[in-house]
Amino acid sequence: MGELFLPYPVLLETLEFYGVEGKLKTLIESYLTGRYHRVAPDNITNNNNSSKWELLKCGMPQGSILGPSFFLIYINDLPTIVNTDNNMLLFADDTSIIIIDTNRRDYNVNANQTFQDINIWLKVNLLTLNLNKTQYLEFRTKNFYNGNTQIKYDQECITSASEIKFLGLTVDDTLSWKQHIEQVLDKKCALHAMH
Repeated sequence: MGELFLPYPVLLETLEFYGVEGKLKTLIESYLTGRYHRVAPDNITNNNNSSKWELLKCGMPQGSILGPSFFLIYINDLPTIVNTDNNMLLFADDTSIIIIDTNRRDYNVNANQTFQDINIWLKVNLLTLNLNKTQYLEFRTKNFYNGNTQIKYDQECITSASEIKFLGLTVDDTLSWKQHIEQVLDKKCALHAMH
């Protein structure tokens, strides 16, 4: 999963909000704070090639089993910010939002308002959205014209996709399973060829 860059003061405040207090909070605070790091190229640790030691203000030790749990606690209230007609699905660090609307204008307004709300929540919680990994997919019938949907996040356009991977499944905009089946068959053929 790599490093999770959760700012310690906000994380500790969030843990306290959910009832982590006393000795447990002190233990977690001790685990997180007062740690230093530096960068050493090619595993060379002499002082000539290494950066200066810096105090960590956010992040989890790589490989920490607590990191994913802390992250889930940290973002636990994120789904509460979206319109009650929409659904937000959280799975580890992947978030999906389902917006249902048959009126294109209302859909555009709803989607853009949702991303505006997410932008505010992320800024308050000192997090950022990776726009390179953010896409939207509109489900429609095969003879439906896409139109001019434009969803923005912080003045940047979000990329429209004709298919996405969702929890290991390839889903396309017409809900056909063609792409997913082809990928499964390709993997099966590749495995068969290896044996």
